[in-house]
Amino acid sequence: MKILIVGDKAVWAIENHYLEHLKSKDITCEIFAAGYIFRKNYHSIFQKVRHKFWPTLLYKKINRQLLQYFKTFQPDVVWVFKGMEILPATLKKLKEQNIFLVNYNPDHPFILSSKGSGNANVINSIHLYQLHYSYHPDVVKQINENYSIPCKMLPFAFHHQGFDFGFMPKEEIVETAFVGNPDDIRKKIILYLANNGIKVNVYGHSWRKHLPENKNIKVHDAVYQQELWLTLQKYRLQLNIFRDHNIGAHNMRTFEIPSVGGIMLAPKNEQHCSFFEPDKEACFFKTNVELLK
Repeated sequence: MKILIVGDKAVWAIENHYLEHLKSKDITCEIFAAGYIFRKNYHSIFQKVRHKFWPTLLYKKINRQLLQYFKTFQPDVVWVFKGMEILPATLKKLKEQNIFLVNYNPDHPFILSSKGSGNANVINSIHLYQLHYSYHPDVVKQINENYSIPCKMLPFAFHHQGFDFGFMPKEEIVETAFVGNPDDIRKKIILYLANNGIKVNVYGHSWRKHLPENKNIKVHDAVYQQELWLTLQKYRLQLNIFRDHNIGAHNMRTFEIPSVGGIMLAPKNEQHCSFFEPDKEACFFKTNVELLK
């Protein structure tokens, strides 16, 4: 079997882990990095303005390259991760080649919580796939019922990429940490804790633009791979704060924090309590008052 993954090759892309493990099962698999091509052509002010007014220009360029890559690789399965860059017309052309089309959306197709979480290409292509995967029980139910297409639960996971578990930080930092990028929900919770005397270390992109100066908040750059695992280990407590599209489900940190022995404090819901025994394997909260307590 030959599988063509359509997604990204960036350090944060979960597609990389699927590629590695599919190859370990002697499956011929490659990634067409649509996300990388998009970023390369969405860098300058001119490119961003052009895309705002004529978005199809860049999408058509990416899709022409995808069809050429497909023609050369000749896969049996095309597995699209999210699919913001992929036009419905391209998926139709692939289906005409008797290709099995699969989609895995690590965000929520019906809740767009940021400009990177989805677009019209994602929602307009749902009916074209023969199989969907999702981390969210509500998405699984909605696609199964409203589109009559099989949608299966595929939870997130962790992948340590050679992390040395013999290493432990020389000294535990008896403070709270949050690793993730900003949004209004996360900003409000972090400020609530800081204003109530809790020291919070925040790791991610652009946090300095979103948070006012506060003696209880330390802002750090984003961390990945080995640096991520060390950061999740060395603080006394790791916050897990959901975005809108994770409410009622889980996210990557759900598994990444406990996987390196971090103590996780996360939203309480049915999924989380099915993964971990409350107050023994992880700690949970329902309200800000419970979180602070």
